[in-house]
This record gives sequence, C-alpha cells and structure tokens, in this order.
Amino acid sequence: MAMKKPILPRNRAARREFWRNTLAAWESSGRTQRQFCAQAGLALKTFARWRGIFARETPPIAKSANPFVPLRLEGLGYELEIEYSGLRVRLRGVQAERIVARVLARL
Repeated sequence: MAMKKPILPRNRAARREFWRNTLAAWESSGRTQRQFCAQAGLALKTFARWRGIFARETPPIAKSANPFVPLRLEGLGYELEIEYSGLRVRLRGVQAERIVARVLARL
C-alpha cells in the first residue's frame, strides 16, 4: 500500500538533507527502488535523479586509499607463498602460517 506523497522542503539545504536521508533509508531497506518509492509515495524518476546527483558529487575512492590489498595464498603447512603486486614472498617452516596471520591482522 502506497503512503501519502511526502511534503518536500522548499529550502535547498533541507531538500538535499531529505533526499540524503531518503536514499540512506532505501539502501538499508532491502527493497528495490520501485518498491521503496511506491511505498514512500515518491516519484521513481525524481528518486533516480537525486541518486545520480549524489553519486556524481561523491568522489570515487582512490586505489591507494583502499585499506584492502589483493593477496593470493598458496600452500598449507610448512610452505606458504604470497603474491602481491608482482612481488612474491615464499615462507617455509613450521611458523609460516602463523607469520602470515600476524601480518594480515595488521593490514
């Protein structure tokens, strides 16, 4: 069942805040845009427009700012190989897995 159409603020800053909050509510709702808009009484086209506005304003995360690094782990037990950005590290011995676990915990 659709809700009554919301009264949108006239003030530009308040309108932007309304849409930021609305988009955040949609993201956490688990519903499709169409379902969310129908239930909230919002025009899907307007919803999509505001989504686009905020998407263009949000700068993409730089690769160097990403705290996660791609790792490929091969081997188990006494020999372990890690490859990262073309660098390959091979660990041998009983403590190899423990060393890698400690290093990964600090990333």
